[in-house]
Amino acid sequence: MIPAIRQIFSQPQTWPDFPCRRNGGVAFDADPDGAARAYLAAWKAILVNVGTAYQHSMQSELGGLPYPVAYRNQGTVEGWRGAMQSTRLGREFWSQLEKEGSAAMWCIEPLNAHIGRFFAPAPGSPGADSWFGTAENMAVQVGANIMFECKRGAIIESTPALETLLIHSDVDVTLPMGMFAPPFAAQYVHFGAEAASVLRCPACGDDEIIFDGVFCFVSQSPDHSGDASKRELELIFIGKNNDRYAGYYLLCAPVGASDRPVVDWVDAVFERYEESGHDELERRHLLEALNFVVKLFLYLGLKTARQVVETSHTEALKRLERIGPKKRAKAGRQIKSLYDRITVGPTALSATLGASSTGHGKAPHWRRGHFRMQIHGPGRLERKLIFVAPIMVRADKLGESVPHPKTYRGAR
Repeated sequence: MIPAIRQIFSQPQTWPDFPCRRNGGVAFDADPDGAARAYLAAWKAILVNVGTAYQHSMQSELGGLPYPVAYRNQGTVEGWRGAMQSTRLGREFWSQLEKEGSAAMWCIEPLNAHIGRFFAPAPGSPGADSWFGTAENMAVQVGANIMFECKRGAIIESTPALETLLIHSDVDVTLPMGMFAPPFAAQYVHFGAEAASVLRCPACGDDEIIFDGVFCFVSQSPDHSGDASKRELELIFIGKNNDRYAGYYLLCAPVGASDRPVVDWVDAVFERYEESGHDELERRHLLEALNFVVKLFLYLGLKTARQVVETSHTEALKRLERIGPKKRAKAGRQIKSLYDRITVGPTALSATLGASSTGHGKAPHWRRGHFRMQIHGPGRLERKLIFVAPIMVRADKLGESVPHPKTYRGAR
């Protein structure tokens, strides 16, 4: 397991005006005692009705699949959906989560409060001392996957070629946040082998623990509809150890003005993190993962970005509806290995990346690429995002292996 669960916030969260507020701390105008009792009774009914889904709320084996797909296959989200539909409050809660302005923490915080209270073991019993950490972990897993479902999240996977390019590239310090735009309200970026080879989980001495991927949720404040500067970005990094879930790291921060430099936003995310006294190595590892995600979304903003949409799971579900009940059970088991995805990036590295033979006597190494704004247009008044790809220096000396950087540079 990742030794400590981290939650990093750049500012206090704001909550919608409905009776499922942070930690159950709801202000009731009329009959506060009676309303509070009704509120807690409704949550108790939800947690009773969740039934066996509660037993599967903690994902373990990934089975070689992206984390949200492995979680989907347990049926946990459907179990929680059914439990929510059993009460009026639960139905209202679920409908709010499906709205554009909803944030993942709106789901995670109430779950954390009520799971922790309702299922708490008796004092002194096994697991009692660590229960609230366990409940928080469960709330994040349930909440993140519920939000991924409610917002119809997409799974994004990079080709090995793109991951190699991004690993060996940096971000211009003047690049504005207006260029950084996750394509969906909810997405899960599933890291491949190239990214996993250089991205390290923070506070982990065990090299076996790597990142599986990261949830990325974008929400718009209901009070500032249409104002992009009021968007909130939540990132939940998922760790794994030998194909088993191994914990999470959660970060969130407002996007801010479109002309705000991307690196300023990254710094703002880590202001609280730095103040909390974590060591520099831990901070750097998480910053490396964050920078990789930033570069991936910058790549997706390029007009030349290659994207391939695969809908194998959706198509299999359609075929399942057309077959008889005897064949349906077997086909249903096979479907579990399928998932829809968007694959981004070139299928192979261009031969021109190894064109540089300068640096006489030097060992093969990458000359780093970068994302930057380029001046263009009439009067040279317009700006556009371009990606200057990295180049392999002294590629003529390469054998079968491609060198990796000793350290992963941040966005500075």
